[in-house]
Amino acid sequence: REENYSNIVVDDVRFPKELKALKQEGFIIIKINITKEFQIERIKNTYIENYENHIDRTNDISESYIEQLSAEYSYDMNKNTEKLIYNFIENILQMDCI
Repeated sequence: REENYSNIVVDDVRFPKELKALKQEGFIIIKINITKEFQIERIKNTYIENYENHIDRTNDISESYIEQLSAEYSYDMNKNTEKLIYNFIENILQMDCI
């Protein structure tokens, strides 16, 4: 805790306790909304050799909390906005003066 880190990305928060701990540490929460179809497409492109396993995991119990998790910001990701997310995050960082 003595280190001074900034702009840390935690790209997989699924449980309320994880979210609570991050908020207590002052993290800015950005929720990325993605359609199931686009999520599957991304999984297939990312995990070419074993994408079926990853698609099966999208039905895991850990995924059931996602709709309940709150965030300061949200981003709707699709084919047209996927590459723009970095601009979105940069704008948030500039607004919050991190």
